[in-house]
Amino acid sequence: MKNIKKKELLYNAMSDLDADSVSDFINYENALPGKAEKTGTYHPVPRIIGAFVLLAVVCGGTFAGLKYLEYKGGAISGLPETTAAAVTETPVEDDEKASFRLVKELKSFSGYKLETVYEYDEHGRVSKETAETQIGGKEITEYIYNERGDLITKNTEELKPLNNMKISTETVKYCYSDGKHLSSISSVKTEKTGTTEQTTKTETRYGYNDNWQIVRYEYDYYTTSGDNAGKMHYYTDYTFTDENGSYTYIQKSDSGEITTGEVTLDKIGNVIKSVTEINGEVTVMETEYDEHGKITKSSRDGKVISESSHTYNGDVLIRADVTLHNADGEQKTYNLYRYDEYGNVKEFSSYTKDGNLIEKITYEWEPVYDQ
Repeated sequence: MKNIKKKELLYNAMSDLDADSVSDFINYENALPGKAEKTGTYHPVPRIIGAFVLLAVVCGGTFAGLKYLEYKGGAISGLPETTAAAVTETPVEDDEKASFRLVKELKSFSGYKLETVYEYDEHGRVSKETAETQIGGKEITEYIYNERGDLITKNTEELKPLNNMKISTETVKYCYSDGKHLSSISSVKTEKTGTTEQTTKTETRYGYNDNWQIVRYEYDYYTTSGDNAGKMHYYTDYTFTDENGSYTYIQKSDSGEITTGEVTLDKIGNVIKSVTEINGEVTVMETEYDEHGKITKSSRDGKVISESSHTYNGDVLIRADVTLHNADGEQKTYNLYRYDEYGNVKEFSSYTKDGNLIEKITYEWEPVYDQ
């Protein structure tokens, strides 16, 4: 039960940058039905926090829907891409690897700790996530599936650190056109702060061509708080231009804002160039990769904004050195990866160039036995 390899595409900036989730938006439906366990051997990719990812999301990231990764089935979503102390073990070869699933994740940064525990149903699908902070904050997410194994409901409840009072609840529902391809995702979220209550409703709808590529993405947003209300609607149309999955798109909103773009992919699905025009202003982003598919350079309008180099033991990433170029100069960090004897990442941390710890994450895995 090995993880599905994902392309480093458009999702990074849609969630917390510390999370650095990655998703193959173009072929995302392959990871949906019956693949909702957090299993396999995870080989992290380096974190590149740069304008390329941010702009790619703004301009083309709605390709599979801004809400898609609310569904955390499939592979291990949410594993950060920065990493850990000294590498003392090297993963064994692929044919020697057992099947494992993630049962606990502990994240530490700036004195803050977040522990997430994962539970699974009798079919090996993730059924519950419980996230707790060291000061008593708690969030519980439960997943419900239909008889075919499709995820149909996700319920999230967030609790206050004191008095165990609910401060927010959210229900997300997933509908499918044929048991495999999403037709819509809808959510209702209620947040309470004192006596103030705010309700937010969203709906995402997808349209496909004969090859089950997403050609239309439509999004509605509506929120109420007391006597105040707000709403938003926009849609994006996509046209595919080559066998690699490159595409052009046009996005329109009720406000009249129009965004157009052209995204070029290489043969393995990496975004190598995007040209975006927003109200007449054009931005060109370009990205280079190494032979393992890891980003080595990102540029905006011809200026380098990030560079990274990677050290491997065979095909296994053990270190990533990252340089960000911004108005304040260069910012250098490095990330070290540590694995267990089965090839599962067990610890990784990010450091400043002077060796000061920025972030550390550890993982606990358990073997998966055939039913």
